[in-house]
Amino acid sequence: MMQYSLATPPAAPLTMPTQVLSRHQGSRVADPRRIPWLARLLTFGGSLGLTATAGWQMYALLPLNSETALAWGVTSPWIVTLLWLLLGLFIVTFGWVALTAMAALSGLLIRRNWRRAAPDAPLHGRTVLLMPVYNEDPVSVCAALSAMAEELAALGLARHFEIFVVSDTTDATIRSREAGVVQCLRDRLVTVMPVW
Repeated sequence: MMQYSLATPPAAPLTMPTQVLSRHQGSRVADPRRIPWLARLLTFGGSLGLTATAGWQMYALLPLNSETALAWGVTSPWIVTLLWLLLGLFIVTFGWVALTAMAALSGLLIRRNWRRAAPDAPLHGRTVLLMPVYNEDPVSVCAALSAMAEELAALGLARHFEIFVVSDTTDATIRSREAGVVQCLRDRLVTVMPVW
């Protein structure tokens, strides 16, 4: 049996049932009625429409045909070729940005589930308050963690939280102070919540 120090929580292994992976377990294809067609239409149709409109506007702006090229004083075929290349690169870049923007917009507008968690709903799981530390003053770090723990205890929610201090401190003097201060925090909060 493995021994654990006070710095890490005890092991909580998950069940790993034996499975026959060579046998087909049934279809894993999504239900076609649940495929988000509206989100896809907004994402891809909107980005295609935006890209086409922007490309058309850029085409109208640049002297790409013979009439506008002469009006602008562009007579070299090399310059016209470079302008066509500019238009192509603009369309590719704009399409990329438009696709990203429309995907974000469709994610905001078309949600699968509009239900929101009730603010006063009881908590069921456990949450880790993770504090990464790197060459910081351990007293101020642990004071902040202690204040959070005491506030959660005052709300009656402390049993749903655990504190993890993850240290990457390189200074030996700070590291030794840090170990002592974290042990003091652990002793102080022993009846409130676990500190690892």
